[in-house]
Amino acid sequence: MIESALLWYKFYTEVLQKEGFKLNAYNKCVANKMVKDKQCTIAWYVDNNILSHVDSTVVDKMIATIEEYFPGLVVERGKKLNFLGMEIGFLAKGKFALGLVQYITGMIEELEEALKPYEENLDRDYPHPAAKWLFTVQADTDKLLEEKADIYQKFVAKLIWVMKRGRLDVEPTVSFLSTRVKGPDKDDWHKFKRLMCWIKKTKTDVRIIDADDLLNMIVMIDSAHAVHDNMRGHTGGIMSYGTGIVDEKSSKQKMNTCSSTETEHVGTSCHRLLKRTVV
Repeated sequence: MIESALLWYKFYTEVLQKEGFKLNAYNKCVANKMVKDKQCTIAWYVDNNILSHVDSTVVDKMIATIEEYFPGLVVERGKKLNFLGMEIGFLAKGKFALGLVQYITGMIEELEEALKPYEENLDRDYPHPAAKWLFTVQADTDKLLEEKADIYQKFVAKLIWVMKRGRLDVEPTVSFLSTRVKGPDKDDWHKFKRLMCWIKKTKTDVRIIDADDLLNMIVMIDSAHAVHDNMRGHTGGIMSYGTGIVDEKSSKQKMNTCSSTETEHVGTSCHRLLKRTVV
């Protein structure tokens, strides 16, 4: 399977390069071409593509060209698109919304069905996805039964996909829960259910992104000292162009530090957002 994916990638990029596209230096699944002095962009994941250009006639021509190589394309056009489960809506003045309402709704329904044998539900109302004891680990807490542990692991994996695309607000919680998948306990289960109750309550929330000024990028990074059970710090950061968040990160630090000052230094020096800014 790995070899077939690589062969497809090589074949497809050869086709695009033959048509004058150049691969993006930082993302090898994005290709650009200047047409009528404006950039035409194709991004893809396996055989799912998204194509954009300011002139719709250029889009027409590019679709027809790709159709010659790969007959039978299914094309979706307009200001509201569905790409890899993401609902993309192009709003006024360059602003766009990225939502996962359908995916999250299906995920909630699937989880509620899985909870029925345990007589549990997601009806509790919480003001935020995690409490202040999120990072606290109780050593004497009983481990989950295998059936519940499987549910936990399955839906944490789904949450990782969700948080990276449309629900950046839950990344600190999901970041912690994902470190507990090998042996989740009852305390982890309560934190997981609290998060899912929050997501059910806010399932229609969408991510709004805009750029007030492309020459003014804002990067904010902060670290908390010794908040994990192994006394490591936690770093979070966001990158924005004024409206909405372009990129974010929330994760446990990979080394122990002796003071809050050192924790801040480690957080800023190792954080990938800062590295991307330098690039």
